[in-house]
Amino acid sequence: MINHLGNRIKKLIIETRGFSSEIHENATLKEDLGFDSLMMVSLIVSIEETFRIEIGDDDLDPEKLKTVKDLMEIVKKYL
Repeated sequence: MINHLGNRIKKLIIETRGFSSEIHENATLKEDLGFDSLMMVSLIVSIEETFRIEIGDDDLDPEKLKTVKDLMEIVKKYL
């Protein structure tokens, strides 16, 4: 499930960010992928709509949400 989940999240990242390069789980959202706060909001909304979940504010803390893998783990928690 995590592989399918990971692929769906990576696809949403690509759509939000607007590029098609390979995305690795350990890539940081801000530094490696260039996400700013507005892009992060857009990505989170897309994820919540796609997976029909609502991510709690505690899990959206930038200290907890640094990498693609962090994002996958948070989404998995709500499924």
